[in-house]
Amino acid sequence: MKNLSGKERVTKALSKTRHTFKQIQELTKLNKRELDAAIHEIRKSRSDLMYGKFDKTYWFSDAPTWYSNQTDLSRILPLEGMFGFVTDTHLCSVAERLDIMEAAYSEFARLGITTVFHTGDLSDGWFEYRGHHNFVKVVGDQEQAKYVVNHYPKRKGITTYVIGGN
Repeated sequence: MKNLSGKERVTKALSKTRHTFKQIQELTKLNKRELDAAIHEIRKSRSDLMYGKFDKTYWFSDAPTWYSNQTDLSRILPLEGMFGFVTDTHLCSVAERLDIMEAAYSEFARLGITTVFHTGDLSDGWFEYRGHHNFVKVVGDQEQAKYVVNHYPKRKGITTYVIGGN
């Protein structure tokens, strides 16, 4: 295995079964930095490298699951440059700040950012806790969804990826 590149070693180690990062290190004799680099190289050329966040294992999958594809940001994360990041915007809340979101998207556009990640709690949700209805300005989940579609900042050339929340 010593004559193989790091990428080839990892590919061989994962060809039959799942392994944790530490197990892959032991099998490939790569240090942490080398293994990180090998995994990065594999992800650039193969879309079937999966990571299970619950059991913390890597594997090659013939049939990626919806959940794996949703959480594997390596397929959409820019390899170079910058990306935007927003979170907990809680649209439909009486405390939402669309003005700040608009300013953020204007800054993203000014900087030439084309990819933005929204990491959860896009809307405030509906009946999340007792008395919650007192703090929302849009009633009902369907109406909140429409509100988000109509009010979320949009800029030509910017794609936003949203991770679920409320």
